[in-house]
Amino acid sequence: MKQKYLTHSEIDSLSKSIHDPFLLSYLSDAEKGMDVRGSRLGNIIMLNFPASAIVITKNSSFSCEELESLSALGLNAILTPQPLPIPGYTATERTLMRATPSSFRKKERNERLKVLRTREDFLMLFSLYRSVPGMEESFEEEEDEENCHRFLSFYYPFAAVALTDGSKALSAAYLVRAESILPMITCVATLPEERRKGYAASVVSELMDISFNENRIRELALWCTEECAARIYRALGFADSGRWFCLKKGK
Repeated sequence: MKQKYLTHSEIDSLSKSIHDPFLLSYLSDAEKGMDVRGSRLGNIIMLNFPASAIVITKNSSFSCEELESLSALGLNAILTPQPLPIPGYTATERTLMRATPSSFRKKERNERLKVLRTREDFLMLFSLYRSVPGMEESFEEEEDEENCHRFLSFYYPFAAVALTDGSKALSAAYLVRAESILPMITCVATLPEERRKGYAASVVSELMDISFNENRIRELALWCTEECAARIYRALGFADSGRWFCLKKGK
């Protein structure tokens, strides 16, 4: 089964039938010809990135041929509204959470919070991520200079925050898609030995404060996979917005 890319008019028509800000933000990028393209594979409609995709259609009865064709694309990850039985992939349930300025409940600011702006700041950030189980391969040391250049090139209203101890980051997070309809807080991480001290809540609270009160962002989102983390985010003003499944290709 051949994958067919959607035309500009088809994407525009699709945008008018969808009201979810999460999907609309990516459809908007597709309309602008950015790093995402809309496509169809039989009855499966999705948004394609270089190595991943978001399935838009909620049809739960896709044919075996459609699912096998989706698997044959060789994508590293596929985000879907339901746990599709795609050959070679395993599913993890995720919760999309959203917050607005009116729902935001700021946590008292920790004096060790630092807004990251320099090459040294981002090297500290990448070092933290390599020390967190499950994130070790996300920011490999040989890619530090390339990643530093990328982070330093992000434009307003991008923001990254860390809670530090001297030159060491104990907890951190940053914004992605900061210029989109629905900016997202991502890579919330704390060193294993520093957990249960409220650091993640402080970092996320600071990012929310910068986004809402300085950069005038109207809504934020983040992904959550654990209820203990969800409780932290709800206390800051996030609310559950929907359940999704992240399908990852087996190695």
